[in-house]
Amino acid sequence: MRATLTCVRGSKAPQLSASLESSVSGLYFTGSLAAPVFGPMMRFVAGTEFAAGRITRHASRLSVPR
Repeated sequence: MRATLTCVRGSKAPQLSASLESSVSGLYFTGSLAAPVFGPMMRFVAGTEFAAGRITRHASRLSVPR
């Protein structure tokens, strides 16, 4: 999985979409790993509300196989 993960240039942090999803479908990152893309606020508890809302909205739109 690591080999398929796209990283931020000059960093080992994953490149993330607006919904905090990595290049691996269904794999999301928050906290300090999201900071290179979303800014330093993601390193703190204050960033969790933002991250949780984005991930929840995105994941709820994904179709679940039956």
